[in-house]
Amino acid sequence: MRQERILIIDDSQDVCAHLAEYLRAEGFEIETSTEGAAGISLLESSFYDIVLTDLKMPGVGGMEVLRYLQEHAPETICIILTGY
Repeated sequence: MRQERILIIDDSQDVCAHLAEYLRAEGFEIETSTEGAAGISLLESSFYDIVLTDLKMPGVGGMEVLRYLQEHAPETICIILTGY
């Protein structure tokens, strides 16, 4: 059985680390990025079942990530997180 892949994009390394630790323990394959643009680069080169992204990040934010997914990987589930 294939492990589901999740990409976490958040400018907080602590948030990335904590979410990654929890989700790995639940059996998911996890990659993280602390920059929206770098996260989109990962999306260009790999498939992810789910993307968890922060809404507000310096440079490329969560809405840009969502727009990229809608255009290039509409089957990928996108969950936007925010502290705002």
